[in-house]
Amino acid sequence: MVKILLLQQWYNLSDPQIEREIRDRISFMKFLGFPEKLPDRNTIWYFRERLSGTGEDRIVFNNIRDQIMAKRIRIRKGTIQDASFIEADKGEYGKSKGPEANTRRSKDGSSAIKNNEKHFGYKAHTLVNGT
Repeated sequence: MVKILLLQQWYNLSDPQIEREIRDRISFMKFLGFPEKLPDRNTIWYFRERLSGTGEDRIVFNNIRDQIMAKRIRIRKGTIQDASFIEADKGEYGKSKGPEANTRRSKDGSSAIKNNEKHFGYKAHTLVNGT
């Protein structure tokens, strides 16, 4: 559970986000030692509240910080980026994109080439900042 709190702090993730990420990212699962059962967001919240309520959180995190510094490990800010392409109806290329155009083509979409394949639609980017 402490490792989950570390990941949450390093990547600036909320409880629902860390729950989703530890189930989705193999690197997070490896860091956690591939546990058989993963906690849900409520369990994470209860653990953090109970730990901070006793004041043990400062002792634990100071000890972890000292171990990290003793091994000369540097933790730097980073960003997780997920770029997805949402396909849209191409309609017919070469036709006017104006309001009077007689086509089903989306007027807001754009063309892109990914892995030498042409796509038409929208780009969805998700960024999560971390430390």
